[in-house]
This record gives sequence, C-alpha cells and structure tokens, in this order.
Amino acid sequence: MLQQKIFGDKNYKQKLANFNVDDISELKTKTEIISKYIKSLESGRIERTKEEAIQADFLNRFFGDILGYDYTDPNLWSLEKEYKSVTDGTKADGALGFFTMNGKNIDADIRAVVE
Repeated sequence: MLQQKIFGDKNYKQKLANFNVDDISELKTKTEIISKYIKSLESGRIERTKEEAIQADFLNRFFGDILGYDYTDPNLWSLEKEYKSVTDGTKADGALGFFTMNGKNIDADIRAVVE
C-alpha cells in the first residue's frame, strides 16, 4: 500500500452500520448541492474562479452541509476554515477536529487537514 489510511476499517464499518437517511428531503438537498458543483465544473466556471473566492463556501457546503461537520455552533464545532498550524505557522484551507472556545482562544484537537 502506497498510502496509509487516516481512519481504519473498523471506523468505516461502524459509520456504515449507523448510516441512515431518514429524511428524503435531506438527501435531495445534498444531491442538489453536489449537482450544482458538477455543473460548475463541467461549464468551466470553477476552473476560471480563484480558489479563495469559493473556498469557504466549498468547505461549508461539502464538509458541513453534506458530510455533517458542524461549522456554526459557537461553543463546539468540528470544521474550522483557514486554520493556522501551531507547529510551523502555515495555514491550511481547513481543519477537521474538535474546536471549543477557551476565553478568547480556540482549543483545537485536529484530526485532519483540508487543503
């Protein structure tokens, strides 16, 4: 194997076992979001747009609205945009993990970086 998996097979099997689409309108909404991005890719619009112009919307829509990472809760959220690494100061497009407020600072338990 050339690349190591981020999450083990056990994690995927557990997620699949618990996966359920109770609300058909939720599935329809997610499908519509994906369809719009596909049409934008096919038309060439995304290719001609600067990454910075669509980055936040893409992260919110795909990771938030489609995959369920929370980006709106002011106390505990799981998607942070433009996350600056404490290790070397570089900035990733986004980060997935557990984020909370600690006074005026953000406590972060990063699980994956989105670039």
